Amino acid sequence: MAATALASWQSGAVWSLGIGLKGIVVLLVVLLLAAVAARRASAGARHLLWSGGIVAILLLPLLSLSLPWRLPVASPLWDAAPKAVQATHLSLDAGPAGHAEDVATATSSRSAADGGISPSAGLTMWLFIAWAAGAASFLAVLGIGALSLRRLVRRATPLDTPDWTRPLVEGADRLGLARLPRLVSSDRVAMPVVCGLFAPSIIVPASATEWGDARRRAVLYHELAHLCRFDLATNLASRLACALHWFNPLVWLAARRVRVEGERACDDLVLRAGALPSEYADHLLQVVCGARHALAPAVAIPMAQPREFEGRMLAILDEGARREQPSRRQALGVAAIAAVLLVPIAAMAPAPAAPASAAPLPAVPAATDSARGPETALAEADDTLRRGQRETERVGPLLAALINALNGSEAGGRLDAARALGAIGSGARLAIPDLGQRLLEDPNPEVRGVSAWAIGQTGSPEGTRYLGAAALRDASEQVRFETVSALGRTGDPTSVSVLAAALGDTSAQVRAVAAWGLGNVRPSSAPPALIAALSDPIHSVQEHAAWALGRIRDSAAVPGLAVLARDVDHYSKVGFEALWALAQIGGDAARPALAEALRTQQMDPHLRDVVEAALAGRRVEGLPRPSPRRDHM
Repeated sequence: MAATALASWQSGAVWSLGIGLKGIVVLLVVLLLAAVAARRASAGARHLLWSGGIVAILLLPLLSLSLPWRLPVASPLWDAAPKAVQATHLSLDAGPAGHAEDVATATSSRSAADGGISPSAGLTMWLFIAWAAGAASFLAVLGIGALSLRRLVRRATPLDTPDWTRPLVEGADRLGLARLPRLVSSDRVAMPVVCGLFAPSIIVPASATEWGDARRRAVLYHELAHLCRFDLATNLASRLACALHWFNPLVWLAARRVRVEGERACDDLVLRAGALPSEYADHLLQVVCGARHALAPAVAIPMAQPREFEGRMLAILDEGARREQPSRRQALGVAAIAAVLLVPIAAMAPAPAAPASAAPLPAVPAATDSARGPETALAEADDTLRRGQRETERVGPLLAALINALNGSEAGGRLDAARALGAIGSGARLAIPDLGQRLLEDPNPEVRGVSAWAIGQTGSPEGTRYLGAAALRDASEQVRFETVSALGRTGDPTSVSVLAAALGDTSAQVRAVAAWGLGNVRPSSAPPALIAALSDPIHSVQEHAAWALGRIRDSAAVPGLAVLARDVDHYSKVGFEALWALAQIGGDAARPALAEALRTQQMDPHLRDVVEAALAGRRVEGLPRPSPRRDHM
């Protein structure tokens, strides 16, 4: 137990440090783009680019965990880590619940033989502890700042006189802001600030009662511009990025550029609303001079920072400066760049460094008695790894040992080997024939089911013929479920006929996962059996069939989906999926059913947006796909 916990903890440290290195790569690319492509762009466009970089590094951990494939990258940290750490790290990609833990358990019993924690692994752990301590400190500062700001707003004096409310309403109308913030004054602030991500407030100093109408308008327009541009969200994202990547100077640079370009973009928005540059610059100067040493909580945005003020003044008075806000095309361009950049970086995973000359795959003796069973083979593979004999593509000796254990005489050994091969993922392609033989011939149904899952984890179409042969004939419902699930996960178009046939299975679990698999494969037209599944007596089958038909977008399914869409009040999941599928199909075929649902039924706001977009000729994606897991059906 302790060895397993230690392995999991060390693998988390390696993974966390890897996320930090990936963040450095992302921001280096953003820095290059900002220096080359965005030099002559507007402040709003530059703010969009830097904000995209901040959001990208915050999404790195989620993408690294959710992507179904990996790009192996040689890493000395990986080579220094004990074998239990490597297996636990690989098991982040494991599928059915319990498989990851089984891989770690299978290797933790041997981790003590590796000599405990190596010096390099110990350094990695201490670096992780230092990172965690720094991140916790910065997050605590953010939390304390948020609480103190909330208390300040609660104790502030509301400004509800006409000389304040009139410019506030006019500014919101001019900038297109639908929701008015709360406007208060406090003697605890020396400079106007905007705060409150979900309940926005503008706080002005108590001395603001002496301002003239022109200065009140200039200040309020600037603070409303922050709300119009959602700068509070980008400011919070940059603060979180600094807290989690505090060791990375590029993150602090990016956060500063987000703040600077955001202020300049708000200035541009105020000037485009009709303010004169000279008058606006004078008002800004007077505000800054009255609060030269003012500080604001990290979760709030002050109107100006004295050390950045000179550059803002020059930008305000520059008659040739571009002041347009980012267009939709620019936003889509930044999103496309982020996707192209972020996905391969997130997919990078540590792997063994390739030796100067690849050593041949050593032969692992077959187990002939209980003394040379699967555990002995795995121990011999570990000895080979420690001697540095690795195959360049994957952990060759370990793969050979696992294949040998997969064909052993003990059911427990075969089961552990199948789980470990599934945890390796795409690197276990060479084991597909042996896994296929276990799937078709093994007398133990649990071994057959895990073998099917392991074949699906490889992501290779080579395993489709084994999965297809077992999907319809295995006597075990669990095995058929795992087989059909793996078949749908491969996305191989040749599996459509088998998945359609599985819709006639006696098990509702198998029928539902077959429908899910067809939605994953997305054939050009919906099989008749999938449309017929809309009438299945089990709601989970109807739900998955509706989702799959929405992915395929075949208008032949509209009549059946329309029937289910009328029952949205009774079976919310089924009706929700049916209406979403009709919206994805769209066009003249689905229009009557969508219009009827919009007119006669109560639905949640997100679904209503999807339906209204479809009636307007647009398609809205974003509905999470149903899970193929048995416990969710």
